[in-house]
Amino acid sequence: MKTDDLNDTLRDSGDEGVRNRFDQRRPYDRAEAWPEPDMAVLRLQRRDAPNLPIEIFGERWSGLIRNNAEASACPMDYVAAPLLAAASAVIGHARWPRAGETWAEPPHLWCASVGDSGDGKSPGADMLYRHVMPEMERRLAIDFPDQLREAQAATASTTCPGRADRAAPRAVRRHDRTGRCSARPRRPERGHDDPRRARGLVGWHDGL
Repeated sequence: MKTDDLNDTLRDSGDEGVRNRFDQRRPYDRAEAWPEPDMAVLRLQRRDAPNLPIEIFGERWSGLIRNNAEASACPMDYVAAPLLAAASAVIGHARWPRAGETWAEPPHLWCASVGDSGDGKSPGADMLYRHVMPEMERRLAIDFPDQLREAQAATASTTCPGRADRAAPRAVRRHDRTGRCSARPRRPERGHDDPRRARGLVGWHDGL
């Protein structure tokens, strides 16, 4: 049977009935309403992380990982994970590992450094992400304006049929100035895509 709520009591018995309901309420028992919480949730109860097999990185890289971890006061794992992600981004599509005749994979690694706040995830990555990778991006972008001009000239010769190759730079300049072409533009052929400025070489790495 449905218990009447206060609106029903107010309608049937008026204000006096509402007062009587409050007077007859059960006394509040904190122990019954809120049992003691399970404090075990505050204990991490995690397994220890496996040891990083530092020897697989070779003498040079293992020395770098070990030295930077010591300087950053963090586990070697927090230096190795950003290093692997950055290396995969630098390699890009230049090399694909093969597991068989018909099985090849791009060297793209998605890495995450997992740990509590203050464990050293950010300091472990700072050596690469603050000092090394920005300089590599700067060097890769030095000849970017020349690459872009060459790609735009190749695109202009494709989108404006009948123009000689020597007129392509002029067509590019006219495109930049007017935004129009005398011929109906066609989709650039494969290989004429504009180059992209080098950025984001830090790879796919995050901290959790």
